[in-house]
Amino acid sequence: MTLEPERARHLVRTSYDQLGKGYADWARQNADPVRQRYLQYLLTHLPAGSKVLDLGCGDGSLITAHLVRDHDVTGVDLSSTQIEEAGNTIPNAQFICDDITTIDLSESSFDTIVAFYCLTHVPQQELPSVIARVAAWLRPGGLFVGSFGVDDEPGSVQDDWLGVPMFFSGCRPETNREILTEAGLVIEQDRIETVEEFDQKVRFHWIMARKPGQ
Repeated sequence: MTLEPERARHLVRTSYDQLGKGYADWARQNADPVRQRYLQYLLTHLPAGSKVLDLGCGDGSLITAHLVRDHDVTGVDLSSTQIEEAGNTIPNAQFICDDITTIDLSESSFDTIVAFYCLTHVPQQELPSVIARVAAWLRPGGLFVGSFGVDDEPGSVQDDWLGVPMFFSGCRPETNREILTEAGLVIEQDRIETVEEFDQKVRFHWIMARKPGQ
C-alpha cells in the first residue's frame, strides 16, 4: 500500500506517538553496532562546542543525550510524544516538534547535522528537498552524517513494525549520491551497512558528506 506524503507523515507521527519509549528500548536491546560506530566517530571528531542538529531525534536517548555532553544540540522529531520525553529527560538540549520536510531553520547555523534512521520515513519524492535544506542549514565546512535506504521504494507501509504500522521509502545508492551532490555536498564516506532487525539482515546506505568552504 502506498500513501500520499501527508498521509505518510500522519502515519509516522501517530505510530511513533504510540510507540513512546518502546522504539528506543528496542534499539538499545538490539545494540546496533553501526549506529554506535557513527556516533563514536562524532564523539571523537567533533570540536567541542559544535552546534549539532539531530534530525529524527526520537526521545533523545540514542544520539542527543551523548552529543549534548560536549556540544550544543537541537533535536527535531515529528512525534510530540517523543519530543516530550526528550525534553523531560535531557534538559540541556533544545527540542522541536516539527516536520523535517517543512521546518524553518536559519541557513548556515549548524556545524554538524545527523539523520540516523529517519530519512527512510521521508517520502521518496521529498528526499531531494530535505537534503537541499540540510545543505542550506550547514555552515561552510559543516558535516552531514545520515543513513538512507538502498532500494527504489516510492513508499510502502509495514503493517506490524514493533506493533504499529510504519511507512518506509527510499532510493537506490546511486540516486542518494546524486541527491547529495546536487545539493552541493561533497561525499567523504559512502558505505552500505548491514544490521540485524527482527532476525533479518537489513541494509542501509550510510553517507558522510561535507559542505564546501571554511
